[in-house]
Amino acid sequence: MSRPGHRFSVDENHVVWLVMGYYRKNKLFDSLLSLAIESGVSLLAEPVGPELLYLQRLVLEGRWADVLQYCEPLLRGLSAQADDMLFAVHRQQYLETLSSMGAGGAPISSLPSVCASAPKAPQDDDMDAVLALLKGLERCCPDKRAFDSLCFCLTLERLTDNPEYASWSVAAGRVSVADAVFRCDAQDELCK
Repeated sequence: MSRPGHRFSVDENHVVWLVMGYYRKNKLFDSLLSLAIESGVSLLAEPVGPELLYLQRLVLEGRWADVLQYCEPLLRGLSAQADDMLFAVHRQQYLETLSSMGAGGAPISSLPSVCASAPKAPQDDDMDAVLALLKGLERCCPDKRAFDSLCFCLTLERLTDNPEYASWSVAAGRVSVADAVFRCDAQDELCK
């Protein structure tokens, strides 16, 4: 019990990290994503450099072309973690594109994105874009099973009908990609 007149001080970032931890634990990824974007606080429970915060924001907003362009010079010659990060980015881009065509997932229009749109009927151009993304994924998939699972998604009415993506949503996927970025050795380059 606190005595009257006594105050304590808490760093705002610690409060945000506490709330983010609660959101993550309870799989409230839409809220987690929004809080991370609006607060500008790292998803890691520790301070990071402005370059990594910028990259996190690009990921959480789903700006995949910008993410890849920003990371390209940093990832040359880095470890398998860099390959894992690139696969995570490309997979999320593919799943979001498929989802925006009505294949399931969280309503993409509720999330911040420069390319957010309501689900629509697939057009030939849309399917060409999905197939181009899938072809690019084939080169960076860690194994044939992962690629087959992504191909299987083309046949589904909802992405969550694939057991591998049963709990997938746009927000959860973006948080997962941000986690892959933080695991990547490139963060050491970004924080210098």
